Amino acid sequence: MMKEIFRRLLSFMVLGAAMALALPAAHALTPVQQATQDGLSYMEDHAVPWRMNNGGCVGCHVQGAAIKALSVGVEKGYAIDPGSLPSLIADLKAHTLPSGEVDWMTAGTAWAAFGLRYYQKYAAGKPDGVGGFYADESAYLNQLAGYLATQQQPNGRVWNSWNEPPTQQGNLQTTAYAAMAWEAAGGFAANLVLADAFLATDPGTGILQMVQDEVSRILGLRATGRPPSDPVIAASVANLKAWQHPDGGWSETAGRASNAFATGQAIVGLNEGGEPFVTGDGGPIDRGINWLLANQITDPLDPNFGAWPAGDTQSFRVGGALFGYTMWPVNALEEVVPPPALKGRMTGGGSITGSRVTHGFELHCDAS
Repeated sequence: MMKEIFRRLLSFMVLGAAMALALPAAHALTPVQQATQDGLSYMEDHAVPWRMNNGGCVGCHVQGAAIKALSVGVEKGYAIDPGSLPSLIADLKAHTLPSGEVDWMTAGTAWAAFGLRYYQKYAAGKPDGVGGFYADESAYLNQLAGYLATQQQPNGRVWNSWNEPPTQQGNLQTTAYAAMAWEAAGGFAANLVLADAFLATDPGTGILQMVQDEVSRILGLRATGRPPSDPVIAASVANLKAWQHPDGGWSETAGRASNAFATGQAIVGLNEGGEPFVTGDGGPIDRGINWLLANQITDPLDPNFGAWPAGDTQSFRVGGALFGYTMWPVNALEEVVPPPALKGRMTGGGSITGSRVTHGFELHCDAS
């Protein structure tokens, strides 16, 4: 904790020095963009050293979710340490068998493929901010997709090898992530046809009204080629809208209070399902964003600065890291909010954003 506090204090000292030197000012971030940057920084700080801090273990969701969020962050212009994505991908590769299986079989492989899908779309081939380019990882994505294809059942299901709510739960989630990998990799048309049939008809957890089921269905069916106007997708969107709480948030299942995991996830599903959104329109996405902004940890001296608390969750790990409850809010905000126009940047992993510096200490400024 003291190390984390020292890092943030040093960041503020760097900002002060930059201001004293009259370096070109960065464009201030909106509150939503700042929340996104702070959440991204939290994810980056906790995902990159995960293996070292957890006995060499690859977390099912940790690397995949972080790769997805950081890749979209690269595309949108948020401050990302150029070494983070290669490090996370190297962690996954170190735990990938020649068959393409990652730790925890289908669960871990589906999450890895989920992240690589977005990496290839948004980060691969893009400048990394320090004179290089993010590497093409299409061969690795194909390897992961190939393993998932071997695990698909005749009814289209990709069985879920590990069930730990809320981060990993049910066959809809694993099948959806597999479909997203197959769509991105190419060459898996037959698998997509089978997955489409399963995703469109499987009831999931039914009366639990689990947000993750409906979001997975939407993401998977969009990957198989269905448009937002498709009746099955429209029905999932309608369910998500009906399950929104009066406070603007969502709960993981029926009978629980709103929490960050479900709220971020629902926003992602609504956005992918074509729900319209304009900031301040009072619609479901707008109200969900307001809930996230009101519940983020914003004290810069808190060791969980930038994260979201667990809230009312199914997880038994409520005393642990808040990564799982932060990944979906970050993914939601960076997908639906217009990207920042950052000029001043800490390419070593931080950013001058208005009156703050996020993590990192290598200062580069663009005078344009």
